[in-house]
Amino acid sequence: MIYFYSDPHFYHENIIRLADRPFDGIQQMDHRLVELYNDMVTDSDEVYFLGDLAFHRRRIRQGTLTPRDVNKVIKKLKGRKHLIAGNHDSWFLESPDFDRGLFLSIGQEERLEADGRTLILLHDPAPFLPDPATGEAPQRSLGPGEMLIYGHVHNNLPEEPPVPSCCVCVEVTSYSPVSLEAVLRGEAGWQSPS
Repeated sequence: MIYFYSDPHFYHENIIRLADRPFDGIQQMDHRLVELYNDMVTDSDEVYFLGDLAFHRRRIRQGTLTPRDVNKVIKKLKGRKHLIAGNHDSWFLESPDFDRGLFLSIGQEERLEADGRTLILLHDPAPFLPDPATGEAPQRSLGPGEMLIYGHVHNNLPEEPPVPSCCVCVEVTSYSPVSLEAVLRGEAGWQSPS
């Protein structure tokens, strides 16, 4: 089975407040995220992480959160993993202490063919949406049969995205990965009409 999972922000205490997450602290949040993830995913499943795995600006600066900590949490998660890098991932991806072998692939964008559709996986949907400040047209557009699967926005969802899409941020997926089948049926994450 194939799953999608975005923006867990392991170790990031401020995300609890910023995204109104229902946790009392990072230990509880991180434990529950791992638990919910592993309740859904098996070792033989493929999981596409759509970015922002771990972050905590102050702890990174102080050296109390390191790429080795990211390795530890990723090792706890089942499945065959792929990473679409997010805007908060470069700090560990650029480090020699990060174990890139924990992922089958690491990139900025991925395309999957499923059920006669092309799914475009990326972290930030901005290139496909009108600029909210200027109203300028999107930089990119989807072709016939294409659907955007994205993260980044947490629970700040556009009212009506102009493209067929599905947000798989943990805040809109009950903090669990979502299956490809659920996305294709329109039963996962937050979806615009296709």
